[in-house]
Amino acid sequence: MNIANQLSSAQDRRDQDLNFGLAEQIATRRNGSDVKELLALAHTGTRTQKHDAIKVLYEIGRRGPDLIAPHLDAFIDLIAVRDNRMIWGAMTAIAMITHEQPKTVYAHLDQICRAAERGSVIAKDQAVTILVSLMADGDLQDEIAPVLLDHIRLAAINQLPMYADMAMPVLEEKYADDLKTVLMTRLAESMPDSKRRRLEKVVKALSV
Repeated sequence: MNIANQLSSAQDRRDQDLNFGLAEQIATRRNGSDVKELLALAHTGTRTQKHDAIKVLYEIGRRGPDLIAPHLDAFIDLIAVRDNRMIWGAMTAIAMITHEQPKTVYAHLDQICRAAERGSVIAKDQAVTILVSLMADGDLQDEIAPVLLDHIRLAAINQLPMYADMAMPVLEEKYADDLKTVLMTRLAESMPDSKRRRLEKVVKALSV
């Protein structure tokens, strides 16, 4: 049975169980040809095939990022499409690849940031995940830190505490004052008490 026929949509299934199982099988077999077939479907399949294919691809990446890392350019192409599901799915795959190839991903930072700007909340979440991962590469920190701080400065209130929590471990050593300044400015805004408490906790940790 070819890959297209193993996707959830091909079996008239609305759940993701078949897609999860397919990702597990491909990751276990480490079958590169199946990954290529999924990428082809993600680019040229029907809408439902595309959505299923990108789901399977990033689930493969979750289990074995090296299996999808050679195809970074294909995922970069997908973040330029108009389909939000494909954008955030491809961003999720890129986040997996960042652990394997930080400098290669960094070369596409402009495209990633543009996709985050016009994408959904999940796309923005994945952009921050990518930036946090890029900060692990010491050679990139001075370039990435201002970009990450900008994402926190502009984040929606609902996402702001999560982004602050994600960023603190990678910014607190060299860029603690910068992060603290951004968060203190954001604390002047109106927000639910639960969000404020989370931000204040980060600021307190940065002040130790």
